[in-house]
Amino acid sequence: MLQRVFSFVLAIASLGLVSCEPTSTPSGDTWDRGAMLAHLSNEYIVPAFEAYGDATDNMLVSAQAWNTDPSEANLAQLQQAVLHSYEAWQWVSFLDVGPAESVALRNRTNTYPVDTTAALNHALISDSTQLPNYLLPSTFDQQGFPALDYLLWSRDVSFFSAHPSARAHVVRLCAALQKGAAQTVLSWADYKSDFVANDGSSASASTNKLANDFIYHVEKELRAGKVG
Repeated sequence: MLQRVFSFVLAIASLGLVSCEPTSTPSGDTWDRGAMLAHLSNEYIVPAFEAYGDATDNMLVSAQAWNTDPSEANLAQLQQAVLHSYEAWQWVSFLDVGPAESVALRNRTNTYPVDTTAALNHALISDSTQLPNYLLPSTFDQQGFPALDYLLWSRDVSFFSAHPSARAHVVRLCAALQKGAAQTVLSWADYKSDFVANDGSSASASTNKLANDFIYHVEKELRAGKVG
C-alpha cells in the first residue's frame, strides 16, 4: 500500500511539471490522462477504499460484541479495531472526489477537533430519536473517528457498564462510519468509468480535481489541522 501511495504522490507531483516544459515543446496536449487515471483507480483508489471498508466492517463487529459484553478485553479489542480503521482512513482521506465528495465523507469521518461536550451528551441520551441529524454540517465535529477517539479513551469500563446508552452510541458511530465506507466502495464501482473518461484539463476534470484535493489535504488537513 505504501508503494502505491508513493506512486500516487509522484503522479500528482508530475502535474506541476507539465507547465515547466521547454518552450520548444510542440503545442498540443499529448498526455494520456485516461491511462493515468485508470492506473490510479485500479491500483490505488479502489483497493484503498476496499481496505478501509474491510476495516470498518471489523470495527462494527467489534463494537457490537463489546456492546453485548462490555468487558475490558472487548473494549481493548474495539479500541484496536478503531485504531486500525483510523489508519486505513488516512490512505483515502485525501480522495474527496466522486462518491466520497457526494456524501461529505471526509467531513463526516474526520472533522476535528471534536465537540467533546456534544459527543458526551449524545452518548448519555437513551432515546435515539432525540439525537441530532448527523447529515447536517453542524454535527460534523460531533461524529466520526474524533468522537470515537474521545469516548473510548476518556472513559473506562465502569462508565460504559453503567451507561448502556453510551455503548449504543459508540455502535451507532461505528455503524455510520461503516455505512459511509460501504457506500463509497459500492459507488466507486460505477463511478470509475466516468472518473477515467473525464480526462480533460478543465477545472472539473478528474486530474485537476485530484490535484486540487491533494493540495487542499496537505495545506488544510495536514499543515493547518495537524501540524498547526
